[in-house]
Amino acid sequence: MMLYGIKSYIEENTNWKVLNTFSTSQSVLDFLKTNNTDVIIIDINLGKENGFDLAKTILSLYKNIKIILYSMHEESGFLLEAKKIGAHGYISKASSVSEFIDCIQKVLAGNNYYDERLKPSQNKLSEIIPFLTNKELLILQEILKDKSNQQIAQELEMTKHSVETYCSLIYDKTQTTNRKELLEKYL
Repeated sequence: MMLYGIKSYIEENTNWKVLNTFSTSQSVLDFLKTNNTDVIIIDINLGKENGFDLAKTILSLYKNIKIILYSMHEESGFLLEAKKIGAHGYISKASSVSEFIDCIQKVLAGNNYYDERLKPSQNKLSEIIPFLTNKELLILQEILKDKSNQQIAQELEMTKHSVETYCSLIYDKTQTTNRKELLEKYL
């Protein structure tokens, strides 16, 4: 229903043509083998699949395709991940229709578009990112997705103790004393 609604709205209110909608990563990749498109809008949550992984695959295989990630998540960690993988846009499902269309227009024009609601936290984050190591940045992204130390350890294939050590380093660099304070400062 959601796919049909978005497709219908775009085709009825713009001069763009939606070539297809998909419910699996493989169906998108199969379609791209024989069809060209300018923009692909990907939901981060694809059921059992991950929209970030699909976006990375498409961006590595098709340099001319622009990727917009569409998500219910407004936490800074998701936007950081979108930027890290090279997505051209990130828009929240809570955005207005005009914001959604504006995002597509800007991306089609060759610009990046990141949801306006996330900019204040992104501005704060951009001040500290240069001072973090790659591993600290990975862990910060996961913290900002509201994941526990155990979840982070499993996802990044680390020990929980290592994650806790990196968290301490992040707290020092961000001048915070704990996870709650870090989240309040950067969300």
